[in-house]
Amino acid sequence: MSSDRHIQALMATLLEAIRTSLAAREAAHALVAELLKGGTETASVFSNNEPALTLTAEDREFLRALSIRVEDR
Repeated sequence: MSSDRHIQALMATLLEAIRTSLAAREAAHALVAELLKGGTETASVFSNNEPALTLTAEDREFLRALSIRVEDR
């Protein structure tokens, strides 16, 4: 595979990953909106009854963008 083809393949993979990520973000926004309309407290999504999650700063920022508060454990 030539270098150009390799780069093109990597770019195609990157674009697909971006499209998938954006679609997942939109779906998450829609689901949070539905939960909020139903009166669900979004903090309960990450209650102490759930398995411990290790969240990165990016994870926390993403959740904040969805209006989900995550408390440190």
